[in-house]
Amino acid sequence: MMLDFVDQYTTEKERWWLGVLISLNIFLWCIFKNVKGAKGKEMVLAYPIVSFVITFQFVRIGWTAVFDGSMMGLSTDPYTRLKADHEGFAQLAQLNFAYEVYNTMSAIVLPQYRTPAFLGHHIFTMIIAKCSQNHGPEFYGLFYLGIASTSNLCLAFVDFFRHGPKVFAETFPTVNFVARVAFAVLFLIIRAATWPLVSLVFWHDTITMLMHPPEDGGTWRAYLFFLLVANTFLGGLQVAWAGHICTSLVEVIKGPDKNTKAKKKLL
Repeated sequence: MMLDFVDQYTTEKERWWLGVLISLNIFLWCIFKNVKGAKGKEMVLAYPIVSFVITFQFVRIGWTAVFDGSMMGLSTDPYTRLKADHEGFAQLAQLNFAYEVYNTMSAIVLPQYRTPAFLGHHIFTMIIAKCSQNHGPEFYGLFYLGIASTSNLCLAFVDFFRHGPKVFAETFPTVNFVARVAFAVLFLIIRAATWPLVSLVFWHDTITMLMHPPEDGGTWRAYLFFLLVANTFLGGLQVAWAGHICTSLVEVIKGPDKNTKAKKKLL
């Protein structure tokens, strides 16, 4: 019964990627089990590495759609931005769903990530990644699920140094600091500045679709309302996190006397 349910509501690619993520996590756990100073932190060290591997795929698909022009091909009008066919996005949505299932499982296991904000973020994104495979929005999905993940490549390094044994951060202080600053800058550019602008156009298109649906009915109305709620919640998280990042960056800029403290505090 359970296997039938899984087969019915998940794709073969989703199951394959979830298996890869879990297997990689177990493999890394076994490696860190034998690393001096990593005892008790095997899972928290494996998680950011696994995240980096799958996030690289998100970023690759998202930016490829920008550079090959296929993303702009979806931007002709509100209706195509919300519902159109894009082969790369179909793959992106399935990868995201598998990753958010893995993320939710990890957040339950790891206390560092077991917060309402993280769990809410993962669950909302998981639902969107699954529904978007049939209902879109491809144009916005390429940004939210793909391009916006660029800052998370640096975040993987930040989390590795932050939650891992202190010896790693002490051995590679420059890499640690550069990763933190790079993450902060990319987050502020992509998620704090660009995200709200994209959201404004997304809200305009969604309301247009709700008020003036096309002849074929357009995207499922209940799903559109859910997207607006999810966008509000996820956008609010970006603003809250951006505020914390800005505070940390200001401390770095203030001067040498506070640099050491700021470097440690920066996310």
